[in-house]
Amino acid sequence: MGLKPPLTFHGLRKNATGALLEAGCTPEEVKSITGHRTTQMIDKYAIGVRQKRMAERVKNIWGK
Repeated sequence: MGLKPPLTFHGLRKNATGALLEAGCTPEEVKSITGHRTTQMIDKYAIGVRQKRMAERVKNIWGK
């Protein structure tokens, strides 16, 4: 009997990385929490977070 939906360590680690970045943690702080050895993967995951933040800023500018 597996978990539904199936969860993987990689998926949980990726989600934790994104959540920490969204919360304002620096890549170095995230690295220390998630156990990543380099910031390369953190930078890759940060692309989505940065895109989300930029989209929110644009929505706020256009909404004024």
